[in-house]
Amino acid sequence: MKDFGTLIDRARTAAIIAAAHADSVDIESCFPHESLEGLKQNRLLGLLIPERFGGPGATLRDVALVCRILGQACGSSALIYAMHQIQVACLVATARGAAWQEAFLRRANADQLLLASVTSEVGTGGNIRSSLCAPEYEGNRLTLRKRSPAISYGEHADAFLVTARRSNEAPSSDQILIVAERTDSALVETSRWNALGMRGTDSKGFDISFSANAAQIISVPFDDIAQHTMLPTSHILWGSVWLGIATDATEKARAFLRNEAHHNADALPPGAVRLEKAVSMLSSMRARLDSAVNEYLNIQISDREALPLGFLAEVNGLKIAMSEAALAAVHHAMLICGIAGYKYGTPFSLGRHMRDLHSAPLMVNNDRIAANTAALLVAQRASLMKE
Repeated sequence: MKDFGTLIDRARTAAIIAAAHADSVDIESCFPHESLEGLKQNRLLGLLIPERFGGPGATLRDVALVCRILGQACGSSALIYAMHQIQVACLVATARGAAWQEAFLRRANADQLLLASVTSEVGTGGNIRSSLCAPEYEGNRLTLRKRSPAISYGEHADAFLVTARRSNEAPSSDQILIVAERTDSALVETSRWNALGMRGTDSKGFDISFSANAAQIISVPFDDIAQHTMLPTSHILWGSVWLGIATDATEKARAFLRNEAHHNADALPPGAVRLEKAVSMLSSMRARLDSAVNEYLNIQISDREALPLGFLAEVNGLKIAMSEAALAAVHHAMLICGIAGYKYGTPFSLGRHMRDLHSAPLMVNNDRIAANTAALLVAQRASLMKE
């Protein structure tokens, strides 16, 4: 995008605000209001919206870098930002020729709206490609009620992207995606959010009900949106957040070693040998992430109707690898810092980083992703080899 240097400065400004409140957000398990205001003030919520829809026209690479910068400041703030941008990406990818969507995207950038996802549903076993609820239609209006076990930052979102069956007669796999505006929605809390990590995402359970115009149904089937946009964008942006968290942990470990060397130049702590391992992991994570981003952007430029099977397998592997490597890097950092990293309230505390990253393998369970990838590779191995 234009003015890339300015974008980095704005991201760093927002990250400074997020970092100042990261510990209190974690301790109190509260939504990072100050971080959100920082993102809005620096005009970062609408980055992915193209210029033709009134936005700045940033690329996924730009947004991934912002996620990484925010991840070094506050994991919850970074993940909220990533989840929001995933919803924006889904709207942008399907908006051409859809007047309501185009107008909504213009408003989303102008007003810096925060978008949330409502894909999970009670009774589907965690499978977002299956829905039980279906809208009721009356003329060009619809109403929907959905029971969701978790809507991240649901109380604070300005709009929701909600999955549902196309109709009461449709199979659970025939899904649509509907844009529900906050002003037309009602949320009834069904469960609290008191989690090990990512405590600021405020991912409470809700019964959500709303009314909408039929034009707010995205015309592209959700299965296509999920495979072509949501899955690769999610894995890339989540991975960027995790890389940011692991980077900050490693920098804390480096600072700890410098502090120890200042006081005792003749003997570094035993864990010092692990710094090379952590730094090497970060380098590998960056390389794999950059490769995935470049390939995805090239695929988008080529305007292919379907993602190559090899890329689908790669981006699934990216999610698993990034979630595991980030945790491993923080573990090395913890062993370097020792008790100073284990305790809260020290300049080298790593408890929040460690706990936040334990969510990474669970955000669509790594075992589920591995099983899906294995099935893809077995069924399509000949096609995969030719790609």
